Amino acid sequence: MGRSIAVIADAENKEWASRLSKLIDRTDKGEKAAIAELRQFFDETPSLWEQCGNFAVQAEQAWVGLLDRGNPVVNEALCRKLKRMKAELAGAEPNPLERLLAERIAACWLQVQFADAKYAWSLNHGMSLEQGDYYQRCQGRAHRRYLSAIRTLAQVRRLLKPAVQLNVAERQVNIAN
Repeated sequence: MGRSIAVIADAENKEWASRLSKLIDRTDKGEKAAIAELRQFFDETPSLWEQCGNFAVQAEQAWVGLLDRGNPVVNEALCRKLKRMKAELAGAEPNPLERLLAERIAACWLQVQFADAKYAWSLNHGMSLEQGDYYQRCQGRAHRRYLSAIRTLAQVRRLLKPAVQLNVAERQVNIAN
């Protein structure tokens, strides 16, 4: 099992973080008993295994790391922005699909920001015409994925809304979303 420092640091309390860190060290050394203890620990703390196994969060952290360029202030601001964005997109009572799509939109937003930033950084450091074309293609692809994720969330919400049926003068009228 690979060590995930971010997961350990984000553990809900210091005791969990310490216990998880020790278990990871033991599993990395190949101790069979540590795997059984890890399973029991995950059974006791489902939020922890959900966090450790959430590669979407790990990918998100990787994109944030590319954008923050080692600046802890930018890192914290981006993490807060993403948290708020996902909450706003998911809505007050999201179903699992809406929650997944809100996370995907946020991930795609990060990719768009990175593509834009990479192009801008490259402009400041001189680039060839081919490099400029490459960065613009990256921007376009990221933007299309972003819009596709947004469109998909809108379609899912439209499909989840119940249709209204009215009977007017013995004629049935269906009113879609």
